[in-house]
Amino acid sequence: MLANEGFSLFYRVNMPSIFGLNPLYFNMSQQISPSEAIPTEPLVEEKALKRERVKFGFGSILFQSEEVGLGALPTVVIRSFGGSDFHVGLIGGASGLSSFMQFAGNSILRWQGSNRRAMIASMLAGFLVAAGIGAVIFMGSGPEFRSIALILFLILSLAFMGLGGIQWNIETNWIGDLVSKERLGRFNSYKWALSVFGIVAFTYLIGRVADRFPHSGGYSAIYAMFAVSFLIACLVYRRIPDRKPQVLSFFSKDASREVRLNYRSVALWYYSLFFIFWAGGRSMLSAFMFLFLKESYGYSMTKIALLVMIQHTVSVLVLLFMGHIAERLKGSRLPLFIISAMVCTSMLLWCTTPWFGIVPIILYQIIAGGAGMTHGMLATNLGLEIFPATGRAAYIGFSRIMLGTACIVTPIIAGALLTLFQGFEITVAGALVSRYHLLFLLSALVTGGCLIPLAALKNKRVENLEAMEKVDFFLLIAFCLSGSLYAAGSSFSLQLSV
Repeated sequence: MLANEGFSLFYRVNMPSIFGLNPLYFNMSQQISPSEAIPTEPLVEEKALKRERVKFGFGSILFQSEEVGLGALPTVVIRSFGGSDFHVGLIGGASGLSSFMQFAGNSILRWQGSNRRAMIASMLAGFLVAAGIGAVIFMGSGPEFRSIALILFLILSLAFMGLGGIQWNIETNWIGDLVSKERLGRFNSYKWALSVFGIVAFTYLIGRVADRFPHSGGYSAIYAMFAVSFLIACLVYRRIPDRKPQVLSFFSKDASREVRLNYRSVALWYYSLFFIFWAGGRSMLSAFMFLFLKESYGYSMTKIALLVMIQHTVSVLVLLFMGHIAERLKGSRLPLFIISAMVCTSMLLWCTTPWFGIVPIILYQIIAGGAGMTHGMLATNLGLEIFPATGRAAYIGFSRIMLGTACIVTPIIAGALLTLFQGFEITVAGALVSRYHLLFLLSALVTGGCLIPLAALKNKRVENLEAMEKVDFFLLIAFCLSGSLYAAGSSFSLQLSV
């Protein structure tokens, strides 16, 4: 722990000694004693890198796997509270909020002055929110409290996803500071493979618990499990070597830096547009595919979990292989382009279910498994490659602002469109096509748009600008545009759902 003398202002978080977190000091002024300076150089010892990637993998299992492994649980909870398609779309947009809130990771890193302390702080916040969701679900077991429970569940679920984005931003920046760019491929492939293994386990466990105890008590217990996993994650991250984050201010120059963020970089905007199309289209599909499976095929939570596990199981195998390929093809965008095209095309398989039943969905899970998580790893590595070390967290956060807006707006609009087309059915070639199939087609087309900016990115990189005192109004315009789009999308969907 850092010495007390290095702080002008601090406070102590009292935790039970069983968690090894008592006392835990959170830096409020970044005035750290020179004798306790946090290193900035990356790890070079191969043995140490192998050890730390395992720790990061287990940490991801504890804080990220439950978020991804939730599957249809939020939808089931919303339906149990009497929620509509609009509410399902709103919670589907929570994945966008996870991206949108990543910009806050940069602020927490500046506040803490340490990757490790910032990560532990975010884990403790996750514990509080997960425990709160569990309490709200349990409260909703009473019919007279279901309306208020639905509202509180939606609010806390959005906060839960937002925290997930902040945690992801801090973890990504930590890995970028700890691992050299030349070794990111294998390091992240093993780390992601462990994470996906955790997703498989959590997905199956959540499905089994939800089916075995299909009531508020069972759903509440699942979120209580999440709360405990955040506390255990604190123990894991305490044992990972710390690095001082090289952060920059969003709006003006940092007194200790001679450079500032370059929001006018073409590479930054190509990277952001790539994610806007990718995540926007994918969010439309993921928000309603579980509801489609339940309504069209009567799938239980366990069956849905097993179906999703196909994708994640394939991902574990492909991730290990692709990590070595990506490391050999340093800087190449070709693997990411091919995988993006594969996923976009496979999404069209959902549109063929009226003629071929569940078979196309199983085939989609296999293709998406070979590409989906691998796509996330390659896209993350791409960001770590094109962004400079100084200001990396802020660049990642900024690119996710646009991405988050798309992920928030598209599922909400999708939910509103499904409400508008309630009862829509048409016979095509002897098979019944519903409103869901129109949505699946639209989501595939939107996702396919990501190939254009990715092809235009080529080998471009982001370069910082010389420091300036004035606020960059270009960033302010971007913030205002994101807020306006979200407000417009929410207002539009609310009007349609009435």
